[in-house]
Amino acid sequence: MTARTTKLAPATLGAALVALAACAVDARPPRPPPRPPVFAAAPPPSPKMVAVDGSYYVPVDANVKVVIPPSDLPLSDDQIARLEGAEGRWARSPELARERVRRGGFAVLTGNGRPRLGELYVALRDARVPFVITMDAMIQVAHFAIDRMLAEAESKTMTPALMALLTRVGRRLDAESAKVTTDLDVAYDAARGLVGVGRALVDPTWEPAPDLAQAISADVRAVANGGASVQVSASLGVPIDFALLAPQGALAAGDTQLGAYRAAAWLGAAPLALASRADAEGGTGDVYQARSRTRAALLLARLLQPDVDPTAAEAFDAIARPLALLRGPSDDLSPRELLALAKVAKVDVRSVEAVQNVSRIDKVRRAATRARQARILDGVPGVQVRLLGGAAAPDAEVLQAFVGSAAAAHTLPGGLDLATWLGASEARSIVREVEPDESPEYDAVLAAQLQRRPPEADRHGSLVWTGLGALSSYLGASTADGALPAASTWAWRRRKVEVALGGWATLRHDAVPFSRLPSPKSLPAAPPTSKVAPAIGFVEPHPDAIARLVALVEQAARGLVAVGAIERPPAGSVALLALDLLRACLAVALREANDEPLEAEQAQALAEMPGRLLEFEARLAPSRGGDRTLVAGVHEDRSGALRVVEVATGVVDEMFLVVREPRTGRLVLTVGASLAAHEWIEPGPPITDSAYRARLGARPLLRASWTSPYVVGPVTN
Repeated sequence: MTARTTKLAPATLGAALVALAACAVDARPPRPPPRPPVFAAAPPPSPKMVAVDGSYYVPVDANVKVVIPPSDLPLSDDQIARLEGAEGRWARSPELARERVRRGGFAVLTGNGRPRLGELYVALRDARVPFVITMDAMIQVAHFAIDRMLAEAESKTMTPALMALLTRVGRRLDAESAKVTTDLDVAYDAARGLVGVGRALVDPTWEPAPDLAQAISADVRAVANGGASVQVSASLGVPIDFALLAPQGALAAGDTQLGAYRAAAWLGAAPLALASRADAEGGTGDVYQARSRTRAALLLARLLQPDVDPTAAEAFDAIARPLALLRGPSDDLSPRELLALAKVAKVDVRSVEAVQNVSRIDKVRRAATRARQARILDGVPGVQVRLLGGAAAPDAEVLQAFVGSAAAAHTLPGGLDLATWLGASEARSIVREVEPDESPEYDAVLAAQLQRRPPEADRHGSLVWTGLGALSSYLGASTADGALPAASTWAWRRRKVEVALGGWATLRHDAVPFSRLPSPKSLPAAPPTSKVAPAIGFVEPHPDAIARLVALVEQAARGLVAVGAIERPPAGSVALLALDLLRACLAVALREANDEPLEAEQAQALAEMPGRLLEFEARLAPSRGGDRTLVAGVHEDRSGALRVVEVATGVVDEMFLVVREPRTGRLVLTVGASLAAHEWIEPGPPITDSAYRARLGARPLLRASWTSPYVVGPVTN
């Protein structure tokens, strides 16, 4: 293991996400036209629901009209207004915390962390301590909303569609193969085997046909047991990394959603490789086998055409369209892309006999090889078709570029490598700090990746892209930085890197399909609306980033309704409550940025936020106790034994933060949530949230060493 790996595990680096700092602070777009409804009618979508690029993304305005001059640091005790319960917190805090607040405007206190945000904020409210809703909390609220909308889409639409797709296509393939007497037998066996494994995973009561039962059972066992890192599939005869099909996210043994997750993971990993060893580097098997796999892919793809099998086509769209909204298009050739290539080669796949023509099949294979290579390396080289292939997430491409170059030889990439691509200047400084012997080619690799990034207008083709943009905006300067004395300090820029790393963990966690628990059939009713006592509260003033979080949640809502994955959520749903809270946070942040006192409605909404956060967490997953710590694998190393780079959110610590009060200019000491973020190298397959939480309970992870300028408490060496 290299110096970087040794220094960073188990709670390594940090951070975050998309676009250069220049992009994060560029001029805001003009005020957009009236925005389309967030939750509109079921498909087909109205033109008003879809943005020009078809992404369902519509920007949210964050109009800051005032420039507040920054406060001079350091601050004296007399300059820090310690109102009501804040005086007691200040007196009981370590002197190091008070000194960091004086010098830099903030400090994070560790050692008494909680697993839930709401508990902290309700305790602050009840103790009459002025609180601040931090970006850490707002990112979690956005995650609450997206997680529950995706859970509804998976349980009510996508899982039934997955079962319908596998059942329908499996029966069609069985019936067609019984009539075949030519060399299509091998192709049909491959197609039936691929579908059969998925069908057996999602429906354990189904019994495969005798001729394929042994091979299907072997692959099902390999998926269920985690298998070796890479082994040859009994059904397809090609290598598959079964270890990466292990459960992820919120799943645990016995969960009803586990079968759907495994089936979808299998269909996303099982390849029908189109090139042989003789065709191209990275090809698999001989030409005859490659032709058989190409035929198998075409036999599957033809059944997804509405004019061939409308039932199968509808079920496939019910899965593929939400996945494209979530992650972007498939990195591998999709079945329908293969059909387009076949059409050019004059293969009429509506006729099974047309698939037998050797010369035309070879034209399809050659065209596929020329069409494009997968951008993310997953252990299966060459060109292949996957039924539900994964997307090439932009952050995954960047991490791969670093590890595949001389700039990152003999180590694994991490959050700081990604953050340097995003232009976070402090992240680049941390890289130099933790790895003083970095390759001289590091910056050349970084520059090459910067040149490949698309313009801002093209960064909303999926929820992953939009989420990365929101985190990137936070990493940059804000039009409201004058309202936050800490904003001018390098320590605050480091904290933002850690916040973005935690946000990245939630984003990658959300991007794993079928990995979340469905909502309980009967949720506790939302408590009746009642006014709470007035409270002194603030929102971390970064309206640019908050506006992007609002736009992200609205894009998810608008898009999932438009593609028919969810129905319009009812009043009181987690998604709508979370969206209302984020909009309220944006309104408060804009008042702070524009040096305007809160209106009565905004002050009331702010006072209710602690209770709202507690309510969200109580309703998300009662069976898991409301613990919202989570983990996500972001990069796999297959150079030897499997290793996975994991990022995770940690416990909720308290942060002292001085915030400027609008109009009066008084500098108020507030307390808010600071979520720890962790990164480490996991030997073996990715782990689940429950496994990660068990580790936290046994041995709490420390924050990374580079957080020491603002953390009061132990950090890693």
